[in-house]
Amino acid sequence: MKMKIVALAMASLVSGAALAQSNVTVYGVGDVSDVYASDNVNSSTKSMNAIQSGSAGLNGSRFGFKGTEDMGNGLSGNFRMEGGLNMDTGTSAQGGQLMGRWATVGLTSQTLGTIEGGRRDTFQDQLLGAASGTGRNTITQNSPVYVDTNRYNNFVAYLSPVWSGLQLKAGYSSNGTTDQAVSQDVVPTQITAVADNIAASSNLRVYTAAVNYINGPLLIGAAYDYNQLQSRNSAVAGINGSYNSGNVWNIAGAYDFGVVRVDAAFGIINYAANTQASISEDKD
Repeated sequence: MKMKIVALAMASLVSGAALAQSNVTVYGVGDVSDVYASDNVNSSTKSMNAIQSGSAGLNGSRFGFKGTEDMGNGLSGNFRMEGGLNMDTGTSAQGGQLMGRWATVGLTSQTLGTIEGGRRDTFQDQLLGAASGTGRNTITQNSPVYVDTNRYNNFVAYLSPVWSGLQLKAGYSSNGTTDQAVSQDVVPTQITAVADNIAASSNLRVYTAAVNYINGPLLIGAAYDYNQLQSRNSAVAGINGSYNSGNVWNIAGAYDFGVVRVDAAFGIINYAANTQASISEDKD
């Protein structure tokens, strides 16, 4: 009898949640590839050939959920959860994170715009993706030759309404990247030994802004990032706990002539010059 009561309670909870959600979409992409590879670099040397099975030949495989809830008076709540998949092995992509591609909740006003928080694509990544003729597919995209940070953790983003094609964006991350030992905020500890001087004992602060304009076949945009490790006290001679900053900016555009589309992007990456920090700082 107890088991039936619990089952009924769970069914009621699920049913209530479903009725409260006005719009939920389940979506995904499955991409599996078999590649014939040859290392025929030297014509006088016999090639080594192989057939490689893999994932993400054209697009990264993924599954996701997104939805909105009308709250009245021009307000709506929203969420998006998206996880990457390695289709050849069935494991999670993005370093094994369950929702490593996107995980946010937000609030939207028809007149004021949207505020959302969590893990999501960076403004730089969205701009370069929009100005990529292949839509940031794995093949022939600009990421392999132009390094950009594609997602930030602990990210709060503001997206303005779209005014005749123009949209403004602003965001802040209290600890932006996952290439550190700890991706969540930490309390900065005093540097008491050389080995203590690592990013896991600090937080990467990121301030970012972007502007986009889309009008028919025309797209123009710009994005800027400022990043700096949070300062720490140091008790070790020769090690300074005040870290240098880095910044990134990009401008990009595209025009679709119908029979052909022209895309262009230009940017500069200024890395933080923290020689005392034993971490990689290619933030974008």
